Amino acid sequence: MKTLKSIMIISLLISALSGCVKKEEPEPSTLGCKAMGYTYELESLTYSLVWADEFDGTEVDLDNWSYETGGSGWGNNELQYYTNGLNSSVKDGFLDIEIRQESLNDRNYTSSRMVSRGKADFKYGKIEVYVKMPKTKGTWAAVWMMPTTSSYGTWPNSGEIDILETVGYAPDMIYGTVHTTDYNHKKGTQKGYSSTLENPEEYHLYTIEWLPDQIRYYVDGVFKFRFAPGIYLDCPNSKQWPFDRSFYLILNTAVGGDWGGAQGVDETGWPQHMSVDYIRVYQIDQLDAILATKK
Repeated sequence: MKTLKSIMIISLLISALSGCVKKEEPEPSTLGCKAMGYTYELESLTYSLVWADEFDGTEVDLDNWSYETGGSGWGNNELQYYTNGLNSSVKDGFLDIEIRQESLNDRNYTSSRMVSRGKADFKYGKIEVYVKMPKTKGTWAAVWMMPTTSSYGTWPNSGEIDILETVGYAPDMIYGTVHTTDYNHKKGTQKGYSSTLENPEEYHLYTIEWLPDQIRYYVDGVFKFRFAPGIYLDCPNSKQWPFDRSFYLILNTAVGGDWGGAQGVDETGWPQHMSVDYIRVYQIDQLDAILATKK
């Protein structure tokens, strides 16, 4: 009897563990990922505009944005000092973030870091950014999102969504990435894509679709990548998917740093600019119906 009981216990353990085994990632599909319990068809979704900054005024709209300031290195050994709006301006329908080679508070470069936290926070939807990025070696520019509150703990436990990043030493490359407890660059396990961009000196449209079970990336309307933990695990949790909380937008351009400065910083070619035509956020019209399908 003991032998039979032992066999039964072992069988139950194997059965429980098999629910979390890794699976091969399938080709991108037009169907929503069902592994997390939601059922919908991606192609049937529609969206309504809920927030936008078209930068049509004569100055940055402080109802939408705040500035994070300082020159602490920002956890990445960066070289710039972020000013309180001195490097940001709005003119002719564009936001300009200017990165200058100048001394301020023991730093040799200045720039801006604009955040929408507490003023424009979002959970799910489609986000579009039409932007032209800087290209001098040493720049590290990004349009990205962080959680409004760290519900699952400090970085990376509560997640990070990088809509777009560029580094100046590879001006024709673009990157879109997500970070979580299990998938992040500190471990070398981050999930995302890199792609060669034609005409990087021009404006391009970067889009994410953030759904309850996946995040999809597009460039100029072309699908690039999806992150859906249900294609890696049968039973994902907040360590793989902390993206069920509100996030806010960040626009910034750093100088140097662990990634941006990996090949040095040019002595010439300054100032540099991140130029944003618009940012638009749409909510999913069928969101309540999708959430109601979870089993």
